[in-house]
Amino acid sequence: MSKRRYALKSGNAAPYELFNDAEDAWFWASANTALILAGARGQPSLKPTQRPCEAADVLNAFERLMRAGTLAARHAQVAARFGLRQRRPNGLIPSVSSDTRY
Repeated sequence: MSKRRYALKSGNAAPYELFNDAEDAWFWASANTALILAGARGQPSLKPTQRPCEAADVLNAFERLMRAGTLAARHAQVAARFGLRQRRPNGLIPSVSSDTRY
């Protein structure tokens, strides 16, 4: 299998802001996807800052993890649910305590 090559998106020479971690990237991609599903056109953004990739890039990486078996189906369900809610599971809330185990 050939090594994947990644490149920053081109087009705008404006400085971009990196993600703090994978969770930050996931919440950003989830929010942008929700905006697109709600009818926004193009590549909507919640912040005026540029990002080093597009939301589809994050979603594609997520899908590759699922197909490779690195990310279990239950993990993906929890990530999708809480990505749309824009918050992480909280073990102190009884209705979501089972999700914090994944």
